[in-house]
Amino acid sequence: NLSIDFPICSEEGGKMGLVSSTLLLVAPNPTASTTTVLYSFSSLDGQLKSIKTLEVVDLVGRKIVTLRVDFAKGSVDLDLSRYASGQYFVILKQDDAVVKSVKLIKN
Repeated sequence: NLSIDFPICSEEGGKMGLVSSTLLLVAPNPTASTTTVLYSFSSLDGQLKSIKTLEVVDLVGRKIVTLRVDFAKGSVDLDLSRYASGQYFVILKQDDAVVKSVKLIKN
């Protein structure tokens, strides 16, 4: 299991503090076939009852993968071997609103 936690620090009033942030990492990127998506919703937008999804869309906006994610953080392995080479976007949504997106290149 691969676990990565990247806290973000901010300086407010001369004191350092942690700021919660949504995380979305895709590796390897570019990929020829499979890639792993690591995600973590911030504590501010990670409400338990919200609907969280991970989507992969092409440049035209067609959804090629839609997965519901049931946890505030985790990882998903994607097999993209049957899709054409090109640019895609991995999009993390909460209640149908885009929270974060990352460009993915498929060789």
